[in-house]
Amino acid sequence: MIGVLLGVLFLAANGKGVVDASPPSSQALERLQTCYPASAPAGFGTVGMEHPQLWTSAWWQDALALQASIEAIDDDDAKSSLCADVASRENAPWENTFETSSDDQLWWTLSWISCSPYSSEYLYRSKALHFHVLETWNSGYCGGGVLWDSSLTYKNAITNALLILSSCEIFKVTEERQYLQTAIKTWEWFAESGMINSDNLVVDGLTEDCNPTGDPFSYNSGILIHSLSSLYEITNDKVYLANATFVANAALERFQSSDAPGILADDCCKSVDDCDCNHDGISFHGILARSLAAFVKAGGDVDGNVASVLKFNAETAWDNRDADTNQIGIAWEGAILEDMDPNDACVAQTAGIQLLTAAGM
Repeated sequence: MIGVLLGVLFLAANGKGVVDASPPSSQALERLQTCYPASAPAGFGTVGMEHPQLWTSAWWQDALALQASIEAIDDDDAKSSLCADVASRENAPWENTFETSSDDQLWWTLSWISCSPYSSEYLYRSKALHFHVLETWNSGYCGGGVLWDSSLTYKNAITNALLILSSCEIFKVTEERQYLQTAIKTWEWFAESGMINSDNLVVDGLTEDCNPTGDPFSYNSGILIHSLSSLYEITNDKVYLANATFVANAALERFQSSDAPGILADDCCKSVDDCDCNHDGISFHGILARSLAAFVKAGGDVDGNVASVLKFNAETAWDNRDADTNQIGIAWEGAILEDMDPNDACVAQTAGIQLLTAAGM
């Protein structure tokens, strides 16, 4: 299936099937698809401690990989084939996704929306996952918001920012007004929660006493930027775009490499020599890049600075890839490729593809 898929992809990209002539994102995608097993491993379909591995060893990052792949493919038949192949690999009911944390469910909500042009089944999945998360809304605790995990009491930034974004994306497809209402309600709660600090950075979440807690991470800022950009696109209310601009400017200033100013980086990888991200952290700056592209698309990049940053990052990351395999490193200013854990490499490649497509490469 994947060999056929890539054959369609590269033929569509350059008309001759010559891989070297295809865009960088397409070449990077070929590398990512080596992470995708030829067949489902034994026991595939369980969720929880043993998730149904696709590209990576983390269920939420598989959702990112699917979405990144869809966005890097130009051919609709190839996109449809990939969505169908992912869906076909579930030996257990897909609703097992409900057993994961709320943010994992919302990452998959967004990925199935990316597949929704090719089957109504994928839109159904998106709406079902969204509904399941929304059931954890609790106005009696911290005034609103959904829980990070239905078995816990923690309310965090990423889950609620994803609720805003997924609500917007479902509304764009269905025009069902309750989704827009959910997005607006969640943003109004988020804005008053204290999770956006005085520097316009987004901290991790709220304590049991409903006080902001945790460090800022670039993906928290990124998803909020994307959410506000989407709200502006839907409503044409410039207040949303103004708030997106505040968060974007703060993120661009805060999340930079110490070695290469202008290169997006989280604290876990501030330089090639100081890069120790855990498996999750490898994804963060790719999500920020994709979100900044949404901000540009919404018209927020008035002076062209954000688009220039994305282009600079993409060119730098591509120049520093492993030229033999097109593997992109964790630190975009200099590939960290030696002895890279295979799962980490797949996650880093997903982030790299998000960056390349964000920059139109």
